[in-house]
Amino acid sequence: MSALVPVSTLSNGVRLIIQPSDRPITSLAILVTAGSTYERANEYGAAHFVEHLCMRESEGYPEEAMRIATTYGGTEANAMTSHDETIYHATGPAVYARVFMGALFDGVRRPVLDDNILTERGAILSELQERQDSAMFRARSRAQKKMFRGGYAREIGGSCSEVVKLKPTDLKAFHTRNYVGSNIIVSVSGAMTPQLRRWIRTQALKFPKGKATKPTNGETRWAVAASTTTVTDAVQMTSVQLVYSMSHLRTPKQLATMNVLSDLLGSMPKGKLFTELRDKHGLVYDVHGHQLMHRFVSGFMISYKTEASKAKEVRLILSNLLDKRDVTLFDVEHSKATVKGSLLWQSDDLVASSVSTGVTAAHYGYVISDSAAYRIIDEVTVDDVRKMWDQLFWGNTPHCVQVVPK
Repeated sequence: MSALVPVSTLSNGVRLIIQPSDRPITSLAILVTAGSTYERANEYGAAHFVEHLCMRESEGYPEEAMRIATTYGGTEANAMTSHDETIYHATGPAVYARVFMGALFDGVRRPVLDDNILTERGAILSELQERQDSAMFRARSRAQKKMFRGGYAREIGGSCSEVVKLKPTDLKAFHTRNYVGSNIIVSVSGAMTPQLRRWIRTQALKFPKGKATKPTNGETRWAVAASTTTVTDAVQMTSVQLVYSMSHLRTPKQLATMNVLSDLLGSMPKGKLFTELRDKHGLVYDVHGHQLMHRFVSGFMISYKTEASKAKEVRLILSNLLDKRDVTLFDVEHSKATVKGSLLWQSDDLVASSVSTGVTAAHYGYVISDSAAYRIIDEVTVDDVRKMWDQLFWGNTPHCVQVVPK
């Protein structure tokens, strides 16, 4: 059995991934490998704005028709924009696959970028203002400028002042430049007949040819020096995010090792962060640790809330825990079993399966089959985890983002 999931490159550059199953539902993800880092100076906010309009109306699907098609028979459809890509997905009963897939394909390929801009702009501004009401969001936004160089230093979606300036010509320019075959990954999971597979291929071939684009905001990478960003707000608890940078992960073994380390350290309720800070010392209610996986940088984030008077004690205990590198064979085997179990859940969730397959193909250029993923996880050793632990935490001062009481 091949370790790789087949990825077909069509004549227009679109990468097509088909993963059939006997479930009576079908999931489609269309991933455009262009997010906010691909915006030019006059286009800040365009990636997110275009995402909204692609889900609203297209040349072939007026607003009401788009709404009906993307909800028909219990279908669920949504989209999201990141720094690296824009993802559109829909999942519904297999018998209605052509209904919701047809709307999604047409919306992504031929959105109406004129008539709807004014009303949709109001909704986007409300979304951005709602984010700004969060003190942690404001702190993270400020911290990004210190943590990163290039496109990752900017906030996804742009600022309200930037979105107000966007014109239909700006949105069309962004869409025309980036929504081309070489930037498109189509990932489909679930039940599908041979006829449906041929139809999906035909739809994918309708995207225009074009060269793959690159980020326009300069090289995307971590800043050299660690930084601390503090925002004061009318809060009772101190909220902290610690971000540890590392060299980018590329190989399946590296990714598997990071998954095991993330579970071992950051999962609840058995992760070492949780058992040390909550169960042993009672300093936090919950604490999370998880990997940061952008297309161009990798890292690890630890986040928690604590009473302001206990914040220094938490950091001291946390620092001692990370310096100890206390990793046992039992810890690693336990986490490997958990990670493999999570893969089983994900493979059973067609939305997660189709989206994660597309993202993996975009970030790494390959997709590992489930059977190969299990085998690679089994190959992760205690030494592998300790080496990655050292790379992340040994002598590595984190970027600190915190919201403290006034």
